[in-house]
Amino acid sequence: MKTILNHTRIAQLSLSTIAVLMALTHTQAATTDADPSAEGIRWDTLSVKVSTDNRVYEPGKPVVMMLDARNEGDAPMRLDFASGQRFDFSVLDASGNAIWTWSANKNFVQVLGTVILQPGESLRYQTDEFIAPEQGIFSVEGRITSTEPFKGQSVFGVEVEPLSINGVWSGESQGYPAFMNPWELWTGIVWYDRFYGEWADQYGNQGMFKAHRIASSDPGLIRFEGEWIGYGYGNAKGPFSVEFILSEGTCSGSLTSVRNPAFNRSIRGTKTDRGTDSLGNPNPSPAP
Repeated sequence: MKTILNHTRIAQLSLSTIAVLMALTHTQAATTDADPSAEGIRWDTLSVKVSTDNRVYEPGKPVVMMLDARNEGDAPMRLDFASGQRFDFSVLDASGNAIWTWSANKNFVQVLGTVILQPGESLRYQTDEFIAPEQGIFSVEGRITSTEPFKGQSVFGVEVEPLSINGVWSGESQGYPAFMNPWELWTGIVWYDRFYGEWADQYGNQGMFKAHRIASSDPGLIRFEGEWIGYGYGNAKGPFSVEFILSEGTCSGSLTSVRNPAFNRSIRGTKTDRGTDSLGNPNPSPAP
């Protein structure tokens, strides 16, 4: 019996009810899944992704928190629990103080349990019980409450005026094979629906990139997709995408190469001005 919790199968329940049911009703199922004598079981291949349904909220609105814990290894992974609780969420203020914890007003069955996650299998939890407070920047910490806990974090803002997307952004990337390292350093300009700029690597190679904005329902998260090219060497080019998180003034994404499509690099960067280009002009020129 699989331990994946597929929310599409229980979509008629409220999110808060989903969270409670997940914590209180899966102890027996999880325990019977366990086979402690199974060979090749790991305890360290779980990745935890925490997210919210928006990046910026109005005061009084529910914040939907989601946790996805996935076995990224190639062998089964074992999770041991001291009670019926399987997960938890906390909201932290800008100073790192917890202002809300999902489990604070809940009781859990005091029964030991074990979950075995097969390779690629996930545990998924979510709740909408937290109501956005007054203005501020907050972070959500999500945890799998096993005896060896695993956790992740995500940031959101309340009544936070987003940074202007227009202006200069710069950063770096990692992950490409050593023989070519595009985007090791990059600088670009965002001007409304276009993002363009140049990159360089440690070997003296250079290139450019340009992209267009992709529609998004989240006003605090802006996505661009486009193409990068290299100057003067081979078939160095490929697609890339970047997401800008305005409440944080950061961006991240990935790029691939048509020369070696199996390899890719991660991109990250920050806002380096408040709406001017690298020459200090208030209105950067249109993208080429």
